[in-house]
Amino acid sequence: MNPDDTFSVAVHEAGHSVSASHYKIPSYPEILHDGQSIATQTVYPDYAGLCSYDGGPVPKFQLAVISWSGLISQCLYADPPAWAPPFKPSRKLLRDWHGMVLTQIKRLSDGDRAGILGSRDNWRSCKSAFAIVCRNRARIIRLARAMTGGGQSVPMPPQFPATLADFLKLVVAADGVTDPDERLRAFVSDGVKKYFVEMKLTLDAAQHKQGLESWTTARLAEFQQGFPDAASWRATARAFKAWAKIQPMKRNVSANASYCHVSGFAGMV
Repeated sequence: MNPDDTFSVAVHEAGHSVSASHYKIPSYPEILHDGQSIATQTVYPDYAGLCSYDGGPVPKFQLAVISWSGLISQCLYADPPAWAPPFKPSRKLLRDWHGMVLTQIKRLSDGDRAGILGSRDNWRSCKSAFAIVCRNRARIIRLARAMTGGGQSVPMPPQFPATLADFLKLVVAADGVTDPDERLRAFVSDGVKKYFVEMKLTLDAAQHKQGLESWTTARLAEFQQGFPDAASWRATARAFKAWAKIQPMKRNVSANASYCHVSGFAGMV
């Protein structure tokens, strides 16, 4: 899972939780911040999300079903991992999907992999998980949205790869800015400034100006290449919107309005 895509992480963990509830097993799905689990009071540095269970040991077959349900939910209702089969699981293609996942079984988290392989018949557990996840689509998405405070909050293009023009139109210009290109440059420039501060670079005024200009131009050149997938788009869009919340903005309704610069940047470079 991509840590930047919190909604996909939430759908994955919600799938585990809803499947566990099918067997009346109490569960606690959560998004981890810096790997810290509230439910277990333990740090999992390599995990973006976690679903923990209560009520004693879980039977092996049930645990396999629960373990399958996270990945199946993510592939059906959110952005699948980059390594997942290039098609969604379905009744007609589930056997093929199952086989392709098993060839990539090492890509799963330790817990999901152990749960799936702990049952002798992982094909039957996969079919059972698929049935549970399909019957509970609305519940899984509702729980995921509750975990992320609303789910996918950024506008998305109709398809990927997406262009910079798509991003300028759907994200940067969404709040009525008069010059999206200038707005994007300001976003990138503030990110570079923040990076300079964090790296504690010792630069004189001329070096700082030259470095800021060259780094900003290089970053904008990267954006010109577009966005290959939903994860890269969503991460940049969320960073931009977080930055935009604390920035003044020229709007069409007031062409003569003046504004001042506010320092600070909540995105990434």
